[in-house]
Amino acid sequence: MVGRVNSALQLRRSRTEQSVIPSPPTPTSCQGAEFQWDLGSPHLTYPFPIHDPATRFKPGYNLLSVDPHMSLIRVQSLRCSWSPTFESISVPCSSCQTLGTFVDVVKDHAAKAVEKLDRLSLSHNQLLQKLDAVEKQAQVERLKHLNTTRALDSLRTHEATWHALLDLVGNHDIPGLHRIFKIAKRRSWSTEKLLERLRDAFDGSYHVRGYSDMELDLATAIYELM
Repeated sequence: MVGRVNSALQLRRSRTEQSVIPSPPTPTSCQGAEFQWDLGSPHLTYPFPIHDPATRFKPGYNLLSVDPHMSLIRVQSLRCSWSPTFESISVPCSSCQTLGTFVDVVKDHAAKAVEKLDRLSLSHNQLLQKLDAVEKQAQVERLKHLNTTRALDSLRTHEATWHALLDLVGNHDIPGLHRIFKIAKRRSWSTEKLLERLRDAFDGSYHVRGYSDMELDLATAIYELM
């Protein structure tokens, strides 16, 4: 009796298993294509701002993800079909598979010097280069301004010295004036030193040594007449 029951149960289980229809494989959609990004970590060298609609540089694809460890980027064509496939793994559609040329153009852009590139299309590293160049140029301009300021201050001081010198010579009789100027020229005095000597001569604390050519000629003539 027990054997008949077991046989019946086994027969029912066998019929039930035969009636179950296996489910079809789950379709997967195109997940874009991966490309090597050989400029270093994409987080530092990929120009993410180019995907902003406001930028003039258009990459021609959408960026889906980056892998900084393998230096890979996953991109998707703007014409991606998203067609379902029954492959065990996602296979890029034909449009995504041909994005290598577009990625190469973006690589060339990311490797260029930053001087002539739109700042809205730069990578993190390029922005740092841009900042460094701007800081160096600002330093040059600051030095130019400082040198110009110093030169202007020097000219103003020089102008004030000449005004003081002309005021002294124009309003007072300076003993040995001609000889002082000759000595100043011969010894390459600065304007400041010349003014100082003229003031000393006017005060009587500086006495010019030597004689002018005219004084020597006059002394010679007097000597000959004697």
